[in-house]
Amino acid sequence: MNIWILSDESSWINHYLEDLCQSSVNDGHDVHWVHKVAELGCGDICFLLGCGQMVPEHKRAGFNHCVVVHESDLPRGRGWSPMTWQVLEGKRNIPICLLEAGEKVDSGIVYLRSFISLEGTELVDELRQKQAKETLKLVETFLLNFETLQENGEPQIGEPSYYPRRSADDSEVDPERTLLELFNAFRVADNERYPVFFRHLGKEYQLSISLRSKDD
Repeated sequence: MNIWILSDESSWINHYLEDLCQSSVNDGHDVHWVHKVAELGCGDICFLLGCGQMVPEHKRAGFNHCVVVHESDLPRGRGWSPMTWQVLEGKRNIPICLLEAGEKVDSGIVYLRSFISLEGTELVDELRQKQAKETLKLVETFLLNFETLQENGEPQIGEPSYYPRRSADDSEVDPERTLLELFNAFRVADNERYPVFFRHLGKEYQLSISLRSKDD
């Protein structure tokens, strides 16, 4: 098949997409990987992975299927950074779906559902690793079972809910709370791009977290 992958140029998942592209080429597919909607051509399937860009209908129409992977129990949890929000909620089993991209965000037919299982100790790099592993597993399953899955997709049923877009300000924590109360906020924070921070006496202080080696 003629496969296209669209991901944001700055997305963390790009590191994992190299393996997906290579394995798809090894399976005989023609693969194109781009970072901008304007660069999309036409083909059989377009995967939107780590992509925060809206793909208009005339671009989606160039493919038989334009699909996205989303980490929530759709239609609940549409929107931005669903895995991060659910980790902050204390969840350890994160639903993940592969679905058809639609005009409204995360509203399309669902082809596959699975779960990302967490221990509750993972920091952001391990969270991303688990998310990427399950994402690529869903993509590969879709490609292997394409004919059957495209005929048996399920429409979303129920009232949708939405997660808002996150910003650096969402990493602010209350210094009056205990470390254990703040632990999930540390887990999802990127120490380089949006570290945890707090305000005190008119100043801002940022904090970082890492797993301590047993040899330290």
